[in-house]
Amino acid sequence: MKLYVQKAGTKSANNCFFQSEYEKTWIDGQANCIAYRGSLAIFNSKNEVESLMPYLGPSSYWIGLKKLNASTPWMWANEDAFNNWFKIEGNGTCAFMFKKGISSTSCDDAIKYICSREALCL
Repeated sequence: MKLYVQKAGTKSANNCFFQSEYEKTWIDGQANCIAYRGSLAIFNSKNEVESLMPYLGPSSYWIGLKKLNASTPWMWANEDAFNNWFKIEGNGTCAFMFKKGISSTSCDDAIKYICSREALCL
């Protein structure tokens, strides 16, 4: 996994972000993040999301937003409610980010993922 360091502008006061090299389903990506003592990326501000986007390249990456079905609200992987401070495109139940925004698709799709971990990064 690739660590985003402070000079790249992707380390906040509370989180470090790690980019996967391999594609996984949402649940398998979350399991791998947990193995690194983290979670699929959980963001504390719109600024955090925007600061990470320039470093994503052409790929899409799972983040820690999921909903049970089309009629339920989005929830973060840590079970905090999502406060709608950015728009999520698509009709899926798992969210991913790419260089131009946030979208959603089936949780069973295999794409790369981004983990976040609080406090100490190394």
